[in-house]
Amino acid sequence: MLKLKTTLLPVAAALFSASVMSHGYISAKDGGIAAGRAALCKYSTPTGEQNSACGQVQWEPQSVEGPEGFPEFGPEDGKIASAGLIQFSPLDEQTASRWVKQPIKAGMNDFEWIFTANHVTRNWEYYITKADWNPNLPLARSTFDLNPFCVVEGNMQKPPKTMLHGCDVPEREGYHVILAVWDVGDTAAAFYNVIDVQFDGDLPVLPEWTQGGQINPGMNLTKGDVVFTRVFDSEGERPELSTRLEIDSEKAGEANTWSYNLATKINQTNENIQAGQRDANGAFNPVFGANPIYLKSASGLTRVEVGYEIESPEPEYTVTIDGVAQEYVIRDGKVALDLAVTASGDLTVEMTVYNHSQEALAYEKLSLADGTSTAVDMVLENAKAGHHMLVSRSKDAEGNLVDQQMFDFFLLEQGEQCGTDPEAVNHPAWSNATIYTGSEKVSFNGLVWEAKYWVQGATPDSSDAWKLISQMPVSWTSGKAYLAGEQVIFEGRLYQANWWVNNSPASAPEAWSDKGAFDCE
Repeated sequence: MLKLKTTLLPVAAALFSASVMSHGYISAKDGGIAAGRAALCKYSTPTGEQNSACGQVQWEPQSVEGPEGFPEFGPEDGKIASAGLIQFSPLDEQTASRWVKQPIKAGMNDFEWIFTANHVTRNWEYYITKADWNPNLPLARSTFDLNPFCVVEGNMQKPPKTMLHGCDVPEREGYHVILAVWDVGDTAAAFYNVIDVQFDGDLPVLPEWTQGGQINPGMNLTKGDVVFTRVFDSEGERPELSTRLEIDSEKAGEANTWSYNLATKINQTNENIQAGQRDANGAFNPVFGANPIYLKSASGLTRVEVGYEIESPEPEYTVTIDGVAQEYVIRDGKVALDLAVTASGDLTVEMTVYNHSQEALAYEKLSLADGTSTAVDMVLENAKAGHHMLVSRSKDAEGNLVDQQMFDFFLLEQGEQCGTDPEAVNHPAWSNATIYTGSEKVSFNGLVWEAKYWVQGATPDSSDAWKLISQMPVSWTSGKAYLAGEQVIFEGRLYQANWWVNNSPASAPEAWSDKGAFDCE
């Protein structure tokens, strides 16, 4: 079951985590030095910092994909961070205080990629802004040193789902941007991830302060609403330390404005709690954007959360989508997705299927009342093998987008076989890049196969290293050896091997028993 859940009016905790959706992005989840700008629109840093007002990329940080060939080609200047995609254009905003910065040191650092749909790869290249760059101008080719400081070859293989690149980062001072480019080998596309970093030693060392939360300006507020802090120590909440800000005008309710005003009020209220960006003198300066919250180490305070009192609380919405498989076999040029969609709350759900080239192949729009469920059949005509995506967008009665989700799946060409094995979805898809050592079970063309011994790169239907587990015949394959008892389809008839044989029923009839005409129907 695939489930997405959105609460429009949460108490925003300092830390949170979410599941990875789907292509590839720079992460700091498991050993990476810093997460990409797009990833920090969805996930927070270990200290609770998160980018805000990011737009659609908060739902799919893995999809920042544009033309390959940087720097000669690729996205135009001013649109590098978004890869030239209009839906991700908020990523192109660039000021000295717009984005969360993560600490880094010159020298060897690990950059972590998480691939939600891994592709054959040409290489990865890493660029960094020039020493004298202007952080208040849009990112352009002239902003970067166009000699990559790190190149990792992909050798036209699929990478693992998670990968670390050890790179020697050049010396820099202060705030800089690193551009990581993943050049996909089997398409004309590349993925562009910018990373906002602050070189260690350029901020004051403040051992008496630790970060305990962050003000994330995630939504606009209206007159009469209240935003407030919740302060905790090891014993629990300290209500007497809460800072409250009532919104008294439409302008004061703008997200970046109330974030700035709340940070300012915090700094005026409690000497043990400060909010804003640290400067070279160790002062905390509120900004019109995300404001980290710091706690004095000797205060005994542990964390700060941000909550809201809203005049008209928004409802909680839940959408559940069942039935999305990892693989589908193309039959007569078509593929049918049989789905079930369930809603909590009155919702409009739009679902679109795209191929890897972002071409829309099927579309459905549903109006669901609270607590109802409906079956959805999405038929893909003229289907082609390869990576595809189902994108669902859910909107409330006023047309507000409450959440968006993307599910990856693959279409497979139909071999000469009868049907698919329902057990196939319970096994990982066969991968050209994976080394199998024996006994691993995989799904391929809708069937289950088991590795007999070490093998890499050979498709299960063409190699002696694989044994078909599913109880259904497949077409005879030239060069493949068959054991006694194995069955194949050859020229419309079913044959069973009498003993070990690697010749066709036509050239070695004595090795095969003809079981008669064979029709899948």
